Amino acid sequence: MSTTATTDPARLLRRAVETHDVFRAAQAAADGAAFLAARKQLGLSQRALAERLGVNWTYLSKVETGATAPGMPLIRQVLAMLEDAEK
Repeated sequence: MSTTATTDPARLLRRAVETHDVFRAAQAAADGAAFLAARKQLGLSQRALAERLGVNWTYLSKVETGATAPGMPLIRQVLAMLEDAEK
């Protein structure tokens, strides 16, 4: 697990979104570290975050464990939530 993703998931996800680099975004989230850290930073359960994102919690679980990689729209949603929380 990357310490960058663990300590600052927003930074990692933001860089991927700003550069519109789908490959980098997939790498950033592939092991689930960025999403897991983001969810914990937001103080949400998997079910609560999944509900806010409009996805099934089992899908989010698969993202966090690295079983599946999220698409760019989902990455953007999580990033927006992190940025709103920082305000």
